[in-house]
Amino acid sequence: MKIALECKDLILEKTLEIALKDFLVLKKDCDFLVCDEKINTQKPQFIINKKSNFLTPPFNMQELLNALNDFNASLQSIAYKIAMREKKIMNQKCEAILEQLRQESHEKIDAIFDLYKTELKNLIKEENNNA
Repeated sequence: MKIALECKDLILEKTLEIALKDFLVLKKDCDFLVCDEKINTQKPQFIINKKSNFLTPPFNMQELLNALNDFNASLQSIAYKIAMREKKIMNQKCEAILEQLRQESHEKIDAIFDLYKTELKNLIKEENNNA
């Protein structure tokens, strides 16, 4: 679990820095942000405030870690589901391409077979005419 902090409340941010020191990374490298209000970013956000669905103050260290672990597990579950959906789509595309290649190969083989069959018939006719 890689976390970055971005809190307007400096006391909360310092408290989180101490509590989460083993999990802290740069914002660009984090799995998600812990913040005290919604910010404009593409990263998932774990929000801590009075209206939050994730964690509301006051909280203790165990409540914080449990909530963060639950949030991280949810993110991983979502990422897994997205990856599996993408894999299924890619497999379907590959199957469609493979089927198209099979069909084209069969058509080419049939065309070559028909050409040889026609040439063989013509050779047999010529042989019969010359005999």
